[in-house]
Amino acid sequence: MARTLQAKEWNRTSEQELNQNFPLHRACRDGDIDALHCLLQQKDSAALHLSLEDTYYGWTPLHWACYFGKPECLQLLLKSSDGNVPDIKTSVYNQTPTHIAAFTGHSECLQILIEAKSDLDCQNQKL
Repeated sequence: MARTLQAKEWNRTSEQELNQNFPLHRACRDGDIDALHCLLQQKDSAALHLSLEDTYYGWTPLHWACYFGKPECLQLLLKSSDGNVPDIKTSVYNQTPTHIAAFTGHSECLQILIEAKSDLDCQNQKL
């Protein structure tokens, strides 16, 4: 059974939850390279969190970096994952970071994903 996301109103509690439960996502949203680098140094939890979907949009940190146009964060995430996650799909709509970068028009992020051999023919879920 597919998980469905329910839209949440973004507020102060949302920020606190993002900081506490999704620090990689927050660092990618804010373009906080120093925090992202420190978080990725914690190898015991970094691999798990690279594929962790947030409770708001169902996105991974790579999706957040692409949506907010943070190419430095995207490069750091890809480097830390040894290039194994450029086509990671969300569990709800099968969106990849490439879909998000293209949708938002962040061509620099899209170029990074192309160079990382992202599957350009990957399809998301039709609504």
